[in-house]
Amino acid sequence: MKRYINSLDGLRGLGILVVVLYHLLRLKGNDPSFFGFAWIAVQMFFVQSGYLITRILIHSKELSFKNYLKQFYWNRTLRIFPIYFLYLFLLTGIYFVFNIDADFPRRAIYLFTHTYNFSRFDSHIDFHPFYVHLWSLAVEEQFYLIWPLLIYFLSQNQIKIMIIVLMIICPVIRFSLGEYLLNYSTFEEMRIGEIIYGFTFSHFDAFATGGLIAVLNHDWLSKSVKLVIVPFVIGVIVILFINQKSMSAQYVTLSWTSLGLPLANLKNYQHVWSYSLVNVSFALLMFILMNKTYRGFFNWKPLVSLGKIAYSAYIFHFMILLIIVKYAPDIWFPILFFLSLLIVYLVGFTSYSLFEKKFLKYKSK
Repeated sequence: MKRYINSLDGLRGLGILVVVLYHLLRLKGNDPSFFGFAWIAVQMFFVQSGYLITRILIHSKELSFKNYLKQFYWNRTLRIFPIYFLYLFLLTGIYFVFNIDADFPRRAIYLFTHTYNFSRFDSHIDFHPFYVHLWSLAVEEQFYLIWPLLIYFLSQNQIKIMIIVLMIICPVIRFSLGEYLLNYSTFEEMRIGEIIYGFTFSHFDAFATGGLIAVLNHDWLSKSVKLVIVPFVIGVIVILFINQKSMSAQYVTLSWTSLGLPLANLKNYQHVWSYSLVNVSFALLMFILMNKTYRGFFNWKPLVSLGKIAYSAYIFHFMILLIIVKYAPDIWFPILFFLSLLIVYLVGFTSYSLFEKKFLKYKSK
């Protein structure tokens, strides 16, 4: 198994920072397109998870199939379930004691089965800030059901082929789902974009793109990245600029801060190509950060420290933001953001240190 990589935690820390900022802006009443590119932070989590999980599984393939599955699911259960279900039991208590969110019983079916991403197909369920971010955890759990089987039974070359196929098929799935819902459902366009965004197989290419880093020869990949990185970055900038200008002509209130990637948008078939563009961009960035000689921004200790408790911070952040906005509505926004980020970090650190670690010590090595 390769060394621990500080910069990957730094990247996760930046992801949490972006998510907290975006959701705080939304709670303060800003238009969804303002800072609207922030959804790419969740894509980064998926890509990074695909890399880490694929690497773990490949190094476990010498085990018997039974022990391979047992070790993987035991470790994932200890990492994911304790804090997730603690949060759900907290929400259950809030419902019974304060009667907050009358739809909780209907949501609970999805929440307790890790299928909350599919609740977007349910027209009787609206978004609620207590749970809106939990769709991504459902997608990740569903990924865990399929990926270990594929990695175990396929050879290294077959895994590479499978990943390339997924990177081609998933945009087709997003396109097909969008066309079907536009033609045969009664959902509004924004809701359709949200459904596609939360659909499991909309993101399998994100996990696969991360997994590709784990199976490719890193010497070859390093030489290839040096050749393509500059034209790739220029190409991304040009594409996003054109998309931003095109959509600005179609919308009256599209903020330039969306950087050409407004959330869950169907215009210009953004739901088809933008996911792929973001996935590959983060995969390239991750590979650069994994270089032993890297000594840049993503190694900054506060960012790395935030990344280490990213999971628990992500779980609790929306509830924390709701409380802060309710009881401190008039604080100057930069101070409000700093205060929010500090509290999110402290809650995440406390959760990790005093609760999650008690379970993690039982992980199989």
